[in-house]
Amino acid sequence: MEQKVSMNMTIIVNDLHPCYVIQDSKYMLTTSPSIICVFLYALLALLSVITICGNLLVIISVIYFKQLHTPTNSLILSLAVADLLVGIIAFPLSMAFSLSSCLYHEGLFCKVRGTFDISLSTCSILNLCCISIDRYHAVCQPLTYQTKISHRVVVFMILMSWGVSGIIGISFFSYVGLLTFFLYIIFQPITYNETPIAVIEKLNWLTLSNSMLNPFIYAFFYCWFRSAFITIISGKIFQGDLFNSKLL
Repeated sequence: MEQKVSMNMTIIVNDLHPCYVIQDSKYMLTTSPSIICVFLYALLALLSVITICGNLLVIISVIYFKQLHTPTNSLILSLAVADLLVGIIAFPLSMAFSLSSCLYHEGLFCKVRGTFDISLSTCSILNLCCISIDRYHAVCQPLTYQTKISHRVVVFMILMSWGVSGIIGISFFSYVGLLTFFLYIIFQPITYNETPIAVIEKLNWLTLSNSMLNPFIYAFFYCWFRSAFITIISGKIFQGDLFNSKLL
């Protein structure tokens, strides 16, 4: 009878996450991963590497090239730093301590994972909001843009984004996913049905993957950034002082 219960528990866990099993009442990574598990972690590792590399290019470009020293690009730099930390910290922690595993044992690492997950995701979202405000004034109110969006205002927005996200991350030690979590919170009372943990975990990965897309959306489409990326990737940045060079 006990063996039957144990088998049923294992089946339930596998439905939640393909890489975890329950052994001796402990929720742990399986020692014999399935093909789905290997593919999942290979994909997540690839997403993490792309996130790190993409945002590093943005950070180096904005810091090194004088032409990119603008208020808007300062906000993009702040966004890239938050997304870089997602790739370096949030991705690996979420791979080692999944949402479903932390439901079974809330240890220190699960709390650390939740804190970084919350704070970095929130910081990325708040930076995106600041960029939207900046672009609104640049497009809709171009005559007053330089007076309303000054360097002081940009610094204030960046500090507020990191400060608020830090407070939220420290205050809560639970799971929070740019947008999918907030939508879940809004629509959950309307549906009257409990959302499966597997669905929430997929939404969490989708939210973290947004940090990989931000460099493409907010930097790669601009010719100045593309020129800076080519200069960095080709190694020309090490061949001379290009700080004041004109990006085309």
